[in-house]
Amino acid sequence: MAGDRIPGQGPSLCIQCAKDGSLKAFIQRNAQRGQCGLCGREAPVVSDERAFKPLVNLIRALIRFHIEEWEYNPHFGGESINSILSQDNPILEHLADSVPHDDLTAEGFFEAIFWPPYPPEDDGISIYGGHVEDVRVLVHAIKDNMSGTLQEAVRRLKSENYFAVEPLLNEHLAAIGDRADIHVEIGENFFRARTGFANRYLRHVITDWRSKVLYQPYSGAEIGAPPPALARAGRINREGVSYLYLARSADTAAAEVRPHPGHLVSVVPFTAVRRLQLINFSCDIARFCSSETDLNLFHLLHSIDRQLKTPVVPEARQRYSVTQLVADVIRRQGYDGLMYGSSVGAGENICLFDPSSFAEIRDGGQVRYIGSLKYEIENADVVVVPAAGDHKMPPHS
Repeated sequence: MAGDRIPGQGPSLCIQCAKDGSLKAFIQRNAQRGQCGLCGREAPVVSDERAFKPLVNLIRALIRFHIEEWEYNPHFGGESINSILSQDNPILEHLADSVPHDDLTAEGFFEAIFWPPYPPEDDGISIYGGHVEDVRVLVHAIKDNMSGTLQEAVRRLKSENYFAVEPLLNEHLAAIGDRADIHVEIGENFFRARTGFANRYLRHVITDWRSKVLYQPYSGAEIGAPPPALARAGRINREGVSYLYLARSADTAAAEVRPHPGHLVSVVPFTAVRRLQLINFSCDIARFCSSETDLNLFHLLHSIDRQLKTPVVPEARQRYSVTQLVADVIRRQGYDGLMYGSSVGAGENICLFDPSSFAEIRDGGQVRYIGSLKYEIENADVVVVPAAGDHKMPPHS
């Protein structure tokens, strides 16, 4: 029984049973050889049984991140959470096909992970919303829903000046401390792209009597951050404020300018000339799962990350106001810039408040030809007339 465990210890999880990247990384950081509490196998890499409580909190936080409560709460027509995690899911390798196991062992593992269901708010993560003043509350998947704090900021920016809303975000972002910090070291390279090229040249190759076209990439002022007088409002900078946007890889930089097939794109490397402290809005959830307060902070970070990487059409540029406000807040907190995920791949982008903190590598420019783009289009489940048992969910944000 769950109550028979040694205090502070519990079953381990092997790395083969983990699917989510944060969970795999957690097991690697707390690795030992031993028996997996889920599949029952002896394995060379399992989580330390002394790290059981952090394992519990991380798995619960990942459930909150990936899955809507109505999917796993039988009171709302869902399956049990044990059943969902035994099928194909984003957190654990599902037991049905991928992992040989003993059903009794798996049942004991899930009992240990999910008991008690409502830990103290300051000492654990609940996967259920519970009741507030006799009203049943559902928790919604963090990955698809905007945090309450950011929703409030967006709402207030429609009727208040940004500096009136600033204290709200400053209070919450200051509470993160250094858990989302990341450093860029001197000499570390990132990339900047611009559709087009500076010049092209026809070169005759005498040895085989043919000609080829050579493209000269943009450089200098043509590829660097614009001067303040020419800086248009962007997702992070206000009108007339010059920031430098870079990407972790050349491919991500090229994709971020959203070229069309047949376009040529200049991609130029930039190198850091001083050590920089950034806040990483796509940071690891494992740093924020010791309590409900911590998970709410992660929800805010993730929601900001989603806003930063969501494409905005020119006629809806007012949506930048909240991300510009976030930049104001963290700049005043002493950061040199911020990091956020790419909307066009698995890469990362950074924005530097001082463009002179990076220097262009003048002989490293390339010109990339865009051959094709790939769209993955799938049918979503549709309802034309909701049935009696359909529960209306909050608007998608």
